[in-house]
Amino acid sequence: MNRDLRFSAETYGLGSGLFFLGYSASMIPSQLVLMRVGAPRWLGFIVTGWGLTAMSFSAMRSKHQFWALRVCLGMFESGAFPGMWHYLNSFYPADAITLPYSLIEAAVGLANVAGAPLAAGLLLLDGTGGWAGWRWLFLIEGVPSVATGIAMLYVLPKDFAAATFLGAADKAWLAQAHAASKRHAAEAEVRGPLRLLYDAAANPQVGNVGGLLGPWLIGRVVEATGGYAAALQALGLML
Repeated sequence: MNRDLRFSAETYGLGSGLFFLGYSASMIPSQLVLMRVGAPRWLGFIVTGWGLTAMSFSAMRSKHQFWALRVCLGMFESGAFPGMWHYLNSFYPADAITLPYSLIEAAVGLANVAGAPLAAGLLLLDGTGGWAGWRWLFLIEGVPSVATGIAMLYVLPKDFAAATFLGAADKAWLAQAHAASKRHAAEAEVRGPLRLLYDAAANPQVGNVGGLLGPWLIGRVVEATGGYAAALQALGLML
């Protein structure tokens, strides 16, 4: 791409930075809009926009188009993951949210693993239809996002109460679980952060994790520093 469009390292580097400018500037406004219009509608919109922006890279001809698309990509992408976390929290109570979070993070890692050979294969289309391989890559990789975003507009329910795939008993249980989570959150605000820190330190499960990770952490510090002084400092911090 850089060779075909005659981009210098400075041009490409600025584009990389502009992505984070759009990302940082849009994250909070994106969540405010999500709270206003609802997660399914907003997530469907930004995922579709994400895919259309990715596809638009295939037609760019100048550095200014590259920079503008990088900003737009950051703006759309910034609201995706926070929006997903918010949407999951509207379904799962606090004590059951860990598994859904973990599955999404695992899917991200799996997508990265599968995406590399797929991208390499798409680059082999170089010259097909008179297009460079990188143009085919951008065009095709955006299609699943557009399809997913459009589907989200019609498939995702607003919340668990509107979910047709849940029975009355499931909805009643979720309502009770969410009410309990809200009570616990209110109690946590009353008790204050110091009390919560004390409770966490006194929790035997936290102690078990520290007991398992402590020796490993000390060993890594000794290995990295070549001495036990830093390791003892790390142990002191853990205690």
